[in-house]
Amino acid sequence: QKVKVGSVTYYVPTPITETRSYFESMRWIHRAGRWDRDTPAPGKTMIAHKGVKPRIKIWDGMAKEIVDAYNNTGRAINTVYEHHKTCEQNRAYAHYRRTK
Repeated sequence: QKVKVGSVTYYVPTPITETRSYFESMRWIHRAGRWDRDTPAPGKTMIAHKGVKPRIKIWDGMAKEIVDAYNNTGRAINTVYEHHKTCEQNRAYAHYRRTK
């Protein structure tokens, strides 16, 4: 959550509900699966397709990302680690958190 103190805006880590946690995890997995669709097949470059962008089916990208998430690897898990790292770095600003 953004909190403005004076002229400085701080990103303050706040607890989230279980529903929000579930939503964020599904969003990260979906985004990682969609991003994977835009990459070329292994061993092929974009030039080999003569300007036609190869597309991986959405179910293939999602299946790969779900298996990676189960094995604690992949882009969605890296997003979780980055999010936790950011929250840990901003923990010093927790006293600026406003109660609702």
